[in-house]
Amino acid sequence: MPAFTAIDNSVSNTLVFTGTNFFTSDFKAHVIYGGVYADTVVIDSATQVTATWTYGMPPFGESQIP
Repeated sequence: MPAFTAIDNSVSNTLVFTGTNFFTSDFKAHVIYGGVYADTVVIDSATQVTATWTYGMPPFGESQIP
């Protein structure tokens, strides 16, 4: 199973997930933030996934259960 160790939001409109065991072939990833799906999600490698929202990440003020 994939495991996340860090999330980087230093690039505008983008979250970069770092971890282990990200499946790199024949899989499609989805990321939901604040109830909004990312427009693009790329599995960069077995240790990194990048999610981008074209028109910006939604505001998100408190934790919610997905």
